[in-house]
Amino acid sequence: MSVAEQLLRGCVNKSSDNAEAYLLLAQILVQKNELDEADKLLDIGLGFNFRVREHPLYFLTKARLEKRANRVDQSIEQLRNALDLFAKKESELELAEAERIAITLELIDSLQTANRIEEADSCMLEAAERYKGKPLEEQQLVLMNAQLRLQRGNVDGAIKVLQAVKPDQPNYRAARIKMAQIYLEEKHDKHRFALCYRDLLEQDTSPQIYELLGDAYISIQEPELAIDAYETAMRRAPKDYQLAEKIGNAYVKCHLYNKAITFYETAMKSSGRQKILRIRFAEQLFQMGNFDKCKRVLKEVLDAETDPSDIQTIREHVSYWMLISRLHMETSEWDQACRDLLKARQLQLRIVGSGGREGLNIAEEKKLAALICQQLAELYANSRDWNKAIELFKEAIGHNERDTKVIIK
Repeated sequence: MSVAEQLLRGCVNKSSDNAEAYLLLAQILVQKNELDEADKLLDIGLGFNFRVREHPLYFLTKARLEKRANRVDQSIEQLRNALDLFAKKESELELAEAERIAITLELIDSLQTANRIEEADSCMLEAAERYKGKPLEEQQLVLMNAQLRLQRGNVDGAIKVLQAVKPDQPNYRAARIKMAQIYLEEKHDKHRFALCYRDLLEQDTSPQIYELLGDAYISIQEPELAIDAYETAMRRAPKDYQLAEKIGNAYVKCHLYNKAITFYETAMKSSGRQKILRIRFAEQLFQMGNFDKCKRVLKEVLDAETDPSDIQTIREHVSYWMLISRLHMETSEWDQACRDLLKARQLQLRIVGSGGREGLNIAEEKKLAALICQQLAELYANSRDWNKAIELFKEAIGHNERDTKVIIK
């Protein structure tokens, strides 16, 4: 649960007549795809305070609920109702311009989804006139305008809209990135795709832009060029551990495995944030068959902190124990592999039992718990310990009932 969600829940619990708190909380739940709870929250808020229905955010939230349920025409109706409220001066609630643009963009998007292109165009023209000279709103509208043209099959028209954005305009970066996407996905032109990012470098030589260029090269299978871009970014931001990880991954894509290992090891020792680099380093050692060093790199951390308490460290330890178990399976040390997985299972159950704190996706964590139980069950089955195997297969199903592979076994 996010801090914002916690604060809003506290707010509605203390003051049931706070209309905007209900609306904002419902918005968060819609973003999390918790649609039933969001709808229920709107109804509760409406019951406590009928003014909730006078607020555009009420209609925006309802519209998003309808859209997620594939009722796009109803979504459009709700959004038009929301825009009508801005014309009613008798409304006592404060209506922010940010809410109007959010509703307008949602309406344009819904009209596109419903293939009501002429209406979407008309709405776009009205919005462009209203928000002329307002950088943030103009940026969103330019991107939406390009998307409208794409939906009509007018790829060149979409590119033309984006090319009109000049380097001195605040939405230049967003326009160039969108244009790059069009060149790649619609034109299949990798050269022009990369040039869009090169255009950005002419205006901004920050590490972030070099990293974007590197990401772009990776997406078109040009890891050598990506390495050059990432290394330039790394020289300008030497403490960015995510860049270090990307460089190591790019070396692997180039089949420069020894270079990847050397890089990971050096970066791991010099970086203040070593954990992600450690697992990447260990994985590469494992892939190259250097099992002794792989085990030593992982055990160094596991032995130093035998009972981790924070969720992030526990997650890292789970990944370490799972890799060590794979290592022992490779060397046919089945009993030791089983002990490793039991430790991973014990830690993973603590994560599952945390109830989604720190923004965890509990559904995904349960899938991992199921995988660990499944691997354990297979080890027990191979050693003909059928009772333990059955017990762990059942536990795996309990964590992830949709995993048909486990059910079949």
